[in-house]
Amino acid sequence: MNFAFRTDASIEIGTGHVMRCMTLARALREKGASCFFICSEHPGNLIDKIRDDGFDVYALPVLQNFTLYTPKQLNHDSKYTEWLGRTWEADANKTLEILEKKDADWAVIDHYALDYRWERIIHENGHYIAAIDDLADRRHECNLLIDQNLGRNDKDYSSLVPDGCNILTGPMHAMLRPEFSSIRPYSIERRTNPLTKKILITLGGVDKDNITSHVLKALSECLLPEQMKIQVVMGPHSPWKEEVQRAADELPWKTELLVNVSNMADLMAEADLAIGAAGVTAWERCCLGLPALNIVLADNQKNNALALEDAGAALSIQRVEKITSELPEKISQLLDKKKLVAMQQACLNVTDGNGIQRLVNSIMCSNGK
Repeated sequence: MNFAFRTDASIEIGTGHVMRCMTLARALREKGASCFFICSEHPGNLIDKIRDDGFDVYALPVLQNFTLYTPKQLNHDSKYTEWLGRTWEADANKTLEILEKKDADWAVIDHYALDYRWERIIHENGHYIAAIDDLADRRHECNLLIDQNLGRNDKDYSSLVPDGCNILTGPMHAMLRPEFSSIRPYSIERRTNPLTKKILITLGGVDKDNITSHVLKALSECLLPEQMKIQVVMGPHSPWKEEVQRAADELPWKTELLVNVSNMADLMAEADLAIGAAGVTAWERCCLGLPALNIVLADNQKNNALALEDAGAALSIQRVEKITSELPEKISQLLDKKKLVAMQQACLNVTDGNGIQRLVNSIMCSNGK
């Protein structure tokens, strides 16, 4: 079977869509499938990273002055229209041309700017569609719908997908790399007598709004143990690394900035507390029983943050402008040993880290039906 992945990363979009698609592509490749990517050449794209992982990438040029087009001209009413870099029709036709050239069986779509209209062009030309979504806000024409978010269920999509579409929802289908499930037993074992000695901060692969610096400044107002260690993880395309380093140097605790890491599972397993976004990394933390303070960085993260808080697996700050006022009090709650133990178990109940294998088995067995 031959799989095409249509997804993008950029300074504006972030890296999460591409990273989870790469995880799925690796798992499919291990089962003998062929996989390739189709990505726009946005600033901050991950095309080189995808190629370094052994996948072919077809790069789509972004139209100059694309943001000057109106939604009517683009024939698209989504607020994510600008994420595409061209009209949806041009994108679909170019993608179809590549799919035909590569004789692809499946097109895996992970893009908020695409919907049933784009998918219909691909599907009507004989290709199966797997749509990865987080929003449940638009129609899809697909054979398989995946939404890994907590609190999501099949009914959320029943009126948005065709009859017969296989719907897979919830974080038990979270697309986590296998190292998270592999290290899960160790992470559980080391939390049997929880002590808060290390905080891990990771606010996305780009952090375009420099939220990390705001978090570090707010941490300086917290009453943390003298022996506390803080690790900050950032992606290579973040424009704020130097400013974050300066903020880290001003903290009274040992603070380390790590860029473009490849051992996130190890870092999470060794951490006692996390401050992070309520996106894909939330499921990684839950798999390893790592309690967190989630900061909502985008509208599509709000429901995740609330659901995790309701499940007892995290606390949250719903608006970034509240970081300075709310973070110290939230951190003080997380330093309570009894609360920490309860949150660890709640995290572990959210996902076991084997979602990627469930997805692969479902895809490989369905053959689009």
